[in-house]
Parts: sequence; C-alpha cells; structure tokens
Amino acid sequence: DRYLLYLIEQGVREKWLEEDGTISKKRLDRINTELQQVWVISEKLGQRLSSYFILTRTIVNLGWEAGSTVGISRGSCLGFTITYLIGITQVDGLEYDLPYWRFLNQERTELPDIDLDFNPFVKDKIMDKVREYFGEENVMNTITYKTTKSAILTAMRGLNIDIDKAQVLSQMVPMIRGRVLPLDVCLNGDDDNEPVKGFKEALAEYPGLEATIRKIEGLISGRGVHASSVYI
Repeated sequence: DRYLLYLIEQGVREKWLEEDGTISKKRLDRINTELQQVWVISEKLGQRLSSYFILTRTIVNLGWEAGSTVGISRGSCLGFTITYLIGITQVDGLEYDLPYWRFLNQERTELPDIDLDFNPFVKDKIMDKVREYFGEENVMNTITYKTTKSAILTAMRGLNIDIDKAQVLSQMVPMIRGRVLPLDVCLNGDDDNEPVKGFKEALAEYPGLEATIRKIEGLISGRGVHASSVYI
C-alpha cells in the first residue's frame, strides 16, 4: 500500500501539478475516492489490491523494455485515474469525466481486471523479460481445450463428410462473451440466446451427425496454449 502511494505521488508530481506546485481539489478528491475503493475492497477480500496495480505496472514497464508499444488503454480502467498516474494507462480519464466506478466499486467486491495491448511481433521478447524478472518457475502459460466447434469437425470427419461443408457448419456456432455455445443452445436456445438460425436444418442434412456430436461434445480432443493469457 505504501509503495502504491509513493507511485501515485510520483505520478502527481509528473502529470498533475499546477504551475504553482499545487494539485487541484478535483484531482485530489478523485485520488481519495479511488483509494477508498481500493482500501474497502482489499479489506473485504483479505488481500491488498495495491499488489495487483504494482504487478500490472511492472508488466507494462517490461513491455516497454522489450521494445513493444503499449496500448493507451482498454476498457473501464481508463476511468480509474490511479492507473494513469502510475503509468499503466496513458490517457487521463478525468479530463473526459470518465467514471471510476465502472472499473472498481466498493459495493461490488471483486478483483480488478486490466487488459493490456502489446505489439504481437515482440510477444516472445516480452515473455522472456517477464520470466527473467519473476523467475521461470513463477510464470505459466494458460492451457486451452477444444470445444463444441471441434466436436462438430471431429464428428463430420469421422463420418467422412467433406471438410469444406464441415467448416461451414462449424462456423455457424457463435461465441458469446468468450464462450462457445453448446449444441443444445444452438438447436433450442435458452433464456439468453435464440436458436441459431438454420443450424438445425443444416445439421439434419447429415444422418447420424447430431447423435455423434452429442457423444463426443465435452470430451477433450485436443489442447493448446492461449495466445495471450499467462499466470504469474
């Protein structure tokens, strides 16, 4: 917590001081308000959120060191001025009256989530920097598993159905908020989703296909490495 305060102070000196060496009440009040959210949520969770901000700032700095451009900001963290003051984001959200509470709100007890954009062509260099800084044993890639889409492709391949037709049917399965819809939802819909238009008819063109997909859906048929998600 003390180190986060130190970083905020350095950011204020660099970015927010008036010509007479003071800081406006509006900016000071905003820092206090945001720090209150950090403190209350930290107490509720039993862990210091300040460590997350410091960790994220470290990763951003390692990205710059690796020769990557770092994206200005993504999502609601742009409205949290502390992220700007300590160098995670590069735009002062207060200048645009962006709300802090969309990112962190003491009424909503949850961990913060900051997305970062780096130059993909230097991704390996960034990962090398991260492993060097935190230690090889403390950095893990995220595993991914094949889902409904691959169940369709696998079933159609097993039934000797043309691969181009298989790709067309597979592409009809939508992804909602990062989640591939299950077969049942694609066919019948649910409280949040309508059935996929034309999917049931397309599936019915191939005898035995639906039954085959149902038998293998959910089984792990392959794995890979997530393009950007890393545990530290």
